[in-house]
Amino acid sequence: MYSQVMYCLERVPALAEKKPELKKIEPFKTVLSGNREAIAKLPMKDLEKILVATLTGMSADEFQAEVKQWLAEAKDPRWKKPYTELTYQPMQEVLKYLRANGFKTYIVTGGGQDFVRVYAEQTYGIPPEQVVGTMGGTKYGYDKDGKPFLTKEPKLLLNDNNAGKPEGIHLMIGRRPYAAFGNSPGDQQMLEYTKAGDGARLCMLVLHDDATREYAYGPAQGLPDTKVGTFPQALYDKAKKEGWTVISMKDLGANAYAQETLPPVTAIDILLHPDATMLKQAATVNDLLRKDYPKGFALDASHRPHVSMAQRYVRTADLPKVYAAVGKVLASANVTSLKLEAYKYYYIPVGELGLQGIVVKPTPELLKVQQEVIDAVTPFALKTGTAAAFVPPTDGSVISQQLIEYVEVFVPEHSGEHYMPHVTTGLATKVYLDKMAAEPLEPFIFSPMGAAVYHLGNYGTATTKLHEFALKP
Repeated sequence: MYSQVMYCLERVPALAEKKPELKKIEPFKTVLSGNREAIAKLPMKDLEKILVATLTGMSADEFQAEVKQWLAEAKDPRWKKPYTELTYQPMQEVLKYLRANGFKTYIVTGGGQDFVRVYAEQTYGIPPEQVVGTMGGTKYGYDKDGKPFLTKEPKLLLNDNNAGKPEGIHLMIGRRPYAAFGNSPGDQQMLEYTKAGDGARLCMLVLHDDATREYAYGPAQGLPDTKVGTFPQALYDKAKKEGWTVISMKDLGANAYAQETLPPVTAIDILLHPDATMLKQAATVNDLLRKDYPKGFALDASHRPHVSMAQRYVRTADLPKVYAAVGKVLASANVTSLKLEAYKYYYIPVGELGLQGIVVKPTPELLKVQQEVIDAVTPFALKTGTAAAFVPPTDGSVISQQLIEYVEVFVPEHSGEHYMPHVTTGLATKVYLDKMAAEPLEPFIFSPMGAAVYHLGNYGTATTKLHEFALKP
């Protein structure tokens, strides 16, 4: 919710340019003044006016594009990091664990449903259709060329907070949760609803009590009563009475935050995110591979489809310098305008299995960007690394020596004239992959839609996003 409020506040100047009359009207006048102290004192009624003005009146597609662009560029004023990188590592691990064991995970939030849907899949591995949030109305219409579109309207359909959360769960999901996690009074009814189900149910509350590495607020357990958030003593007492687990962020220690879990040397992948055309094709292939080999990985937030440009070992302490150097390259490169052709299948043998991918033709423009990225990283690159440089596997597998050596020699053996860009789609038996390789892939064109640095996991998968770059639209 807080990132959405920041988005709305930062949208006010652009809105005022389109509607100059707002410059003389409160609360827009206060926001435009830039007086942080005055803005912080705005009452909820004024904030609601700002939210309505900045979240409605445009098409759903325009809103999605604006939010995506903002998230790629905006940084939290305290932590100086993109909002999508400031996630709670234990929650990320719980989500992955639940999905690996057959559970379907959802986000149920008091924040705007359309806003959260923009980043939920990339950040949490939760697709848009599994996000339940506060819903606004839309109106169907046609543009001047007769193309249909939806306009976001200032009409509240569901306030997905307090009792609205179980109501939203019933409306959008239709099943009572087996587990629910919250951190505020707005989650109480959701946890009550979950606990009331038959059989074993898990209810947990996160207590924000780490002022150094995050925030501390209460007033439960003597914590400060702040505007950052609220966790009243009554909620804490109810949790203890009902048998809900209360998690102290402070007591979890150093591994509670993703940025603190990296090893001294990190195996990174500087990559391109493909557009929906490739994502759809990769998902279709992944489904086929998993039918052949059910123990293979699904394409999700921990195994994101991508086109690698450079894989290197770098000192973790140098990561900010790597982000800056590569960011300069991508800021001047028109990456999203690239037209790339996918044209065949291939696989890398891994014992009795194979790691399958869709091969992409390297264009001169792509090769140029790759070389510039490699040149930018070279001052920080290390010659070798160990299994400790990768994200530790959670499925019982081990980081193979084959992968360790692959990253060591990515430059020059898999770059330049040897570069074979591809999108990895999954694991299957070699027998099945040989049959698939014999069937021609109908070529198709796609474009990159984003670029990022990921922490490499097993099988060379893009497992944990470390940094997202802002690209030219």
